[in-house]
Amino acid sequence: MTTTIRAAASVRAAVWMGVVSAVMAGCAAGPDACSGADPRKGSAFAVEACTQVWQASKPGTNDESRTLYNLGLAQKRNFDIAEAEATYLRALELEERLSGPYSLKSGRRLAELMGLWYLQGKEAGAEANLLRLMAIAPLLKGSEAKYVASIFLGYADVYRKKGNEAFARNLEDHARNLGFTLADFPDHPKLWAAWPPPPEE
Repeated sequence: MTTTIRAAASVRAAVWMGVVSAVMAGCAAGPDACSGADPRKGSAFAVEACTQVWQASKPGTNDESRTLYNLGLAQKRNFDIAEAEATYLRALELEERLSGPYSLKSGRRLAELMGLWYLQGKEAGAEANLLRLMAIAPLLKGSEAKYVASIFLGYADVYRKKGNEAFARNLEDHARNLGFTLADFPDHPKLWAAWPPPPEE
C-alpha cells in the first residue's frame, strides 16, 4: 500500500515541490520550528522538528492541536502512514474539544484523516465522517477545498462500486459545490488526496 501511495504522490510531487517549498519557506517566521522546517532538508527532518515541537507543547492547548496537525502533515509527506493516521486522530479529538466538531480547524483535521483513509481503502466508519466533512466543507477555500473535493470524488467512486448510487451522487454534488468535478483531476483524484496542503500557522 505504501508503494502505491508513493507512486501516486510522486506524480504530483514534481509539480508541487516548488510550490510547497515556497510556502514552507514563507512559514519560517511562523510560530514554531515545525511550520518553519526547511523542506530542502527532507521530510524526515520535518518529522523530527515537528515531534520536538509537539513534545514541548502544553497538553490540551491550541498549541498542541496545531503542532499535532503539522506533525501529521510531515509524517504523511514522509509516508509514515500509520503514524500520520494516529496523529490526525489525536489532533482531531483534541480540536473537537477546543473549537467544536464542526469548526474549520476540526474540518482540516478530519479532511486529513479521511484523505489517509481513502488512500488506504478504508470504508468502515467513513460514511459518518464524510457526512460531517460535507457540513464543514463550505468553510474551506482554495487548495484546501480542492483537496477535500478530491476525497469526495474518490469516495464517490468507492460507494458507486458498492451500489450506493445515492451517496455517491451526494459526494459528487458536494465536490461540485466546492467548484470541482472529475474534469479537474485528469490524473485521478487520488493524486490530490496523496498531497497535503501546507502546514497550519
